[in-house]
Parts: sequence; structure tokens; C-alpha cells
Amino acid sequence: MKLPSSPLAGRLVTAKRGFSWALLFIAGLSTTLPAQTVEQPVATATEAVLDTSHGLLWRIESAGGTSSHLFGTIHVAEPAVLQLPSPVRAVFDAADLLVVEVVLEPGDYLKIARRMKLTGGQTLPGLIGESLYSRVLHAAHSRDISQPLRRLRPWAVATLLVTPRSISAMVLDQQLERDAVMMGKPVMALESVDEQLAVFENMSIDDQVDLLHEAVLATLEFEVYYGELLVAYLNRDLARLVHLSRLHLAQRTRLKQTLQVRLVDQRNQRMIERLSPILRQGGAFIAVGALHLPGEAGLLQRLNDQGYRVVREY
Repeated sequence: MKLPSSPLAGRLVTAKRGFSWALLFIAGLSTTLPAQTVEQPVATATEAVLDTSHGLLWRIESAGGTSSHLFGTIHVAEPAVLQLPSPVRAVFDAADLLVVEVVLEPGDYLKIARRMKLTGGQTLPGLIGESLYSRVLHAAHSRDISQPLRRLRPWAVATLLVTPRSISAMVLDQQLERDAVMMGKPVMALESVDEQLAVFENMSIDDQVDLLHEAVLATLEFEVYYGELLVAYLNRDLARLVHLSRLHLAQRTRLKQTLQVRLVDQRNQRMIERLSPILRQGGAFIAVGALHLPGEAGLLQRLNDQGYRVVREY
């Protein structure tokens, strides 16, 4: 995938990565981890509850004897993240196919930017009120966000507010896609751009405003949170990732319920359905946001429940 290089295109890429980061940032808010969090040496399909508290790379074995690997990513461009650990690199290099959350085509950047904008003469302060809008502008200034916000949708502004400053470079998921293409591996997507956008677009205005409220509050300690999140990811601590996501966003009950359905239940179910034929064939390296892996509603437990043998490798 060739990334655009013009200044305008660069801003659109940043917006898309902010959108991807926001999915990661809030995807674990309603995920429920099993009570037992002590690491087990091997997890098999005979266990009722899988320990998913730790580990980024998992081998998924089908009843037919094929195997693939599921890898939890984080949508950032930090050097420590982009340098794949040797066990992960070895599995990636040996895979026949890369599967990612979404594959962007050149025209998708403009589509995303267009759909982040309000229409029909609407303005952000008109939707959210001048008081919250003033707080949004202050939060944006504190995070060095220079994009005009007045004509953006509340969910779009929320994603910008919780986007790391380093997100303008190629993030881990995109690096994997680039490497796969260079190695001649086919790349498949589990979701379309429209499906990912719908996660936020189909939220009510009230829920979007609540999400924006939470994002404004999150900016007060975002750099601390971001650092804690990176440490947890590099330590492969999925339980800590979920804890941090719950701690820093979505205190409102209604918003939590909305995010549970849109970000966890619906997306994980869609991913499971689309993974089934891939896992039967085997040989795939599947890379999705790490917060899709853990918990009772996570991909690992769902695969375990369907009879796959799930083994932590790294």
C-alpha cells in the first residue's frame, strides 16, 4: 500500500490513524476479563474459561489440523512497537497470508475525511453548546491540534483528541501490510472502511457528545495514559490494557453500554464469522487490535468456545 505524501493527504492519514487509535483506545471499555488472571502454560479447547490476561501471539489450531496465528497490535508508530520481537517476526515471515482489520485504498482517505464533517450548515458548537466547545478548543490547543474543528462531527473531534502526537508515521498495522506486500503475501481485511466508520456514525448525537466529553477529560492526563498503555503492551499485559482503557474513558453508563455493543460484541462477532474459513485453511497471520483478544467476549475465548485449540506462544 502506497501512502500519500502531499500535506493534505498527510492530514487525512493522521485523521484515519486517529480514528483507528480511538477504536483501540475505547474497544476494551466493556470487555470482561475472567476472574482468574494467573498465567497458564498452555490453553486448550477443553478449558471452559481461557486465561487471556497475558500474551500477544497465539496459535489457533483447527479440528482439521491446520494452524494460524493471532497477533494483537497497537495502532501506533513507536520504534519499540514497530520492531517486532523475534518470535513474532519468525511466524509472520513463515505465514502464507496476512489478515488485518481493514485495508485502505487511495480513495478511502478522502471518504473518511468527508464523513468526519458535518453537513447541512451544522456546526460543532451548535450541536454541543458553547461551553463544551470552549473546553474542546482548550483541549485541542493542549494537544497541539491545529485542524479546524468547527465543522467536524463530535465523534471525529473525539478521535483527534485521543490521538498520540507520533501517530503521523506508519503505524504497526500498516507496517505489517507493507511488509506482506513486499514479500508477495496476499492481504485480506476483516472489516470494510464503511463498517469501521459506522461504529461511530451510527451512534446517537447524545452518545457522540458523551464520547466527546470523555475525550476532553482524557486529554488532561493523556500523555501519562499513553505511556502506561505502551508499557502494558510491550509487557504483553492484556489485563492491564483493559484496565487502563476502563480507567481513562467512558464513565457514563449509557455510553459504556453503547460501546459494549458497537466496539466489542458486534465487531468481534463479525471478525469471528469472517475468520472461520481462513482458520480452516490455515497458514494465516491475523493482526488485530490487542483489545479484541482478551475477555469473555474476546476473540480468543470465542475461538476456544468454538472448539479451536488456542495456545499462547508469546
